Amino acid sequence: MDNRPEASTKQISAIKKNSHWSLTKSLFWANFIASAISLIFIYMIMSVFSKTTALIIQTGIGGLILLAIAYSAAWHSGTKDYNLVKFGHVKYQPFKGLQCGLMSQIPAAILAILCIIRAATDSLSQWVEIAYRLLFACVIGAFELTEISPYFYLLPLLAVPVAAAVGYALGYRQISLMENMVFKKKREDEAAKSKSAGMRG
Repeated sequence: MDNRPEASTKQISAIKKNSHWSLTKSLFWANFIASAISLIFIYMIMSVFSKTTALIIQTGIGGLILLAIAYSAAWHSGTKDYNLVKFGHVKYQPFKGLQCGLMSQIPAAILAILCIIRAATDSLSQWVEIAYRLLFACVIGAFELTEISPYFYLLPLLAVPVAAAVGYALGYRQISLMENMVFKKKREDEAAKSKSAGMRG
């Protein structure tokens, strides 16, 4: 009895599950990696700048690091899926980046909701707040907004899903922002050299 069709179906199923799970895990760890880098960075600049200035710089750079990590992970997933779709192994899923981004933020969303409840009722442990701040230490300066409204606890959760959605879409289309910027700079340099040579001639 030929079992090749069944094996092929299982293989395709495994590819789908692993692809989603792999990207979701990468996006989940993006928060921790960006926060660890940001904490080291702010420790280094605190002695150079005032506390307020250091927090502003750290929040800007930390936010960019978080976006870059999430974007990169989703972009590479998109390029891999392009080949899988091209050879008929899986179907194109245009919202995969957004879906994985949202799933990766479920633990953070739970913490954010608990922080909102704590701010409204003062009935939960302070460790909820501490855990949230450690998870989003990469944008530590933005925590000041939670004093205006506790619903701002939800704001940092948008970063990863948005970056993942954009990264996956561009990766699937084989569009590299970095390469485009490098080529654009190269063309501008060549144009400037040609113009300079023409003026000398």
